[in-house]
Amino acid sequence: MIEKDYSVLSSTFDELAKYAHLHFMDEESVWLRYFDEDDPWFSSHQHTHDSFWPKVNQLQLANSDKPLHEGVENIMQYLIRWLAFHIVGEDKRMANAIRLMESGMTIDQAKIIADAEMKDSLYVLIDVILNMYDRLCGRTMAMLRERRADEKNLEEAGSDKT
Repeated sequence: MIEKDYSVLSSTFDELAKYAHLHFMDEESVWLRYFDEDDPWFSSHQHTHDSFWPKVNQLQLANSDKPLHEGVENIMQYLIRWLAFHIVGEDKRMANAIRLMESGMTIDQAKIIADAEMKDSLYVLIDVILNMYDRLCGRTMAMLRERRADEKNLEEAGSDKT
């Protein structure tokens, strides 16, 4: 059962890697219509994309000696945080700048306003929400472990009677 779980997990991460690569390429092609390759916003965004998969692999390795549920929980927490900050933070900031450029502003004007729109309070809000999610996720995983243990105990009790 454990080998099957790890096989499914490995296959899931392979699918995630393929999807992430394609998504990042598509997203970067959109940004390149508005930002030069050497633009600090674009290069920073590209660096964020480039560092995503190595971090996931690092987490996989760091959690390989832990029970499957614990490793999955740790990796999921990273993925959710990364996606939330990336989408609601970086992607939104760049999309706001593009919206402003399309309305006639220069890239420099658009960046100043887009930065102002992305207040630090947004990151505080995201962090609070993600911390609440982490606690909920942890409790849910604990409940699922208890349920699995209860089911195993019931199975063992049923097999002892026969």
